[in-house]
Amino acid sequence: MNSAKDNGLIWKAILCLIFLVFMIGMAISMTLAGRKGSKVVDRDYYSKGLHYNENSLRGDQNKAKWNIHSTLDDEQLRFNLTDASKMPLAGAAVTLTLIESDAAERTLKLAETSAGNYSAPFSAGTRSELRGLLRIAHSRGVMETWVVVLR
Repeated sequence: MNSAKDNGLIWKAILCLIFLVFMIGMAISMTLAGRKGSKVVDRDYYSKGLHYNENSLRGDQNKAKWNIHSTLDDEQLRFNLTDASKMPLAGAAVTLTLIESDAAERTLKLAETSAGNYSAPFSAGTRSELRGLLRIAHSRGVMETWVVVLR
């Protein structure tokens, strides 16, 4: 009976020893990982990495300080783009990706009709508003922003 009791104590000691070795190894691993971190790794990756693209686009928009004015009539969709000094933003490539609940995405490429004025033929029908992602690519930067165009 003494032998069985000693056997139980041996297994308990072995299990405690395995757990202790595991915990010591975990502590050493965490310490080394903290000290030998790569300089390439961004420490705030999870806080800003999830919206990285939004942050960079917002930065370009704030840097560019472009102004957007839109109109929608029966047959034309128009955007007037100006910079911070109210000068027309000429020579940009402007696209609008429409987000419609009843259909797939549709992208309109707007043509420059005069300096800073861009338009595309669009039959609004009975709709009073359009929602979409406006993308402006210019030599001074790229801006993407969500827009709602009211009639």
